[in-house]
Amino acid sequence: MPPRIFGKKVGETVYSVNWIPFGGFLRILGEDGSGKKNKRSFGNAHLRSRFFVTVGGVVMNLIMAFVFLTVGFWMGIEPLIATTDDFIEGIESGQVLIETGMYVKSVEEGSVADSYGISEGDKIVLVDSSPLTMVADFYLAFEDGVAIVNIDGKGDFEFSGDGSDLGMEFYSFDMPRVKIIEVLDGSPLLAGDVILRINGVEVFGIERFYEMEDFVESYDVLRDGQVVAVEVSRAFSNSALITKVFPDSGAETAGLMAGDVILNINGQEVSRAEDVPSVTLVQEGDVLTYVIMRDGAQMSFDVSRNEEGYVGIYVSDKENVGSDILSVYEETYVTSVMEIKKVRYGFLKAPIESVSEIKRLSMLTLGVIKEFFGGLITKGEVSDSVAGPVGIAQMTYVFFKEGFAALVRFVALLSLSLAVFNIVPFPGLDGGRFIFLLFEAFTGRKPNAKVEAVFHSIGFMLLMLLLVVVTYKDVARIIVE
Repeated sequence: MPPRIFGKKVGETVYSVNWIPFGGFLRILGEDGSGKKNKRSFGNAHLRSRFFVTVGGVVMNLIMAFVFLTVGFWMGIEPLIATTDDFIEGIESGQVLIETGMYVKSVEEGSVADSYGISEGDKIVLVDSSPLTMVADFYLAFEDGVAIVNIDGKGDFEFSGDGSDLGMEFYSFDMPRVKIIEVLDGSPLLAGDVILRINGVEVFGIERFYEMEDFVESYDVLRDGQVVAVEVSRAFSNSALITKVFPDSGAETAGLMAGDVILNINGQEVSRAEDVPSVTLVQEGDVLTYVIMRDGAQMSFDVSRNEEGYVGIYVSDKENVGSDILSVYEETYVTSVMEIKKVRYGFLKAPIESVSEIKRLSMLTLGVIKEFFGGLITKGEVSDSVAGPVGIAQMTYVFFKEGFAALVRFVALLSLSLAVFNIVPFPGLDGGRFIFLLFEAFTGRKPNAKVEAVFHSIGFMLLMLLLVVVTYKDVARIIVE
């Protein structure tokens, strides 16, 4: 077990190549409950020794992940983006560079796209004269087998097929954006604008928009297929608002009006209503210069004071919501990754970052495994994201073509995934054997060897069945591609 193609015995150990391509395996004398009379049997070894042997494979995979991650961080590798939060954090930090729209990532040599002169970095503007808002729009246009694709700066091209056999690859996906329904009169923003960035920071989703809208100085919006920069004039939060102007006062004579926001008096800044009387009274002269904001425009007035030193106004604090936008809604828009900058650390920091990444990715891997088994049990489905030996071999070849750094990163992630998967307490895995060792450690007696052997045999058969299903899906995926 498993069926052997050929093998060679060196000393007391048989090295073999087997028919089932399930990676490497190690069969130890007595691990299946046999060989009880042999003192060197695994079952007769001290509990501590059996514990170290059981977790040895997991530990070695973790060490491999640590070594490869450390080497990768020394060399410089792309960041390990595993979640949406990781991705958004990478965008905000400038590690991941994106553009709104669907851009060509690569073109296969000799393909239809290549024959049309389409190249990496080209932007798809229209499909059948309609703008792309989602990735699915591109492929839906090919439902009747033909579509007219407009490439920015290159014109229209007619393609046949289903959209996936053109020889173009995309690194595009749908991200939630905020679209404006209604704005205040006179706003530089327009209904229909799609907000991409506020103050240079990407805005994904309506919750993020509401977090940032009170501090807006500029927008980048998508308008008629073009990215437009929009500067906004902001009223000041906690500003001093004139609520009443007394008749025949210096303020009325000068032209001040209720609704004006006072910015400064004789050059001295005013930020709250309580500042107005104190600033006014300390000024010298009978005429004061008030700088105010009215209808988005800044104005200056020379205002005479009365005998008591006042100009004849009432003021209150104005709480400004700080937005020209009256209503918005959330809509997804296609976004493309243009570049992922490599992460590089120094000799001492790289190992520390490697440990941190191993902790983070281990928890994420456990979550994926939980979802996988949950879907398998409740729905009887095997996720397309799971790969077997064939899929792993295919991915290895892909990363090999991308370069040594990409291959190092992949091997590190693969080693870590194997470590986490093997420690899962499932029969046939190291984690399943570890449970029996814990039982022995807490109870002081060994579990029934035959029961344990049956337990692991059933688990192994289930794993083999799962391997067949995953391998079938890997092969089917390759054939389709």
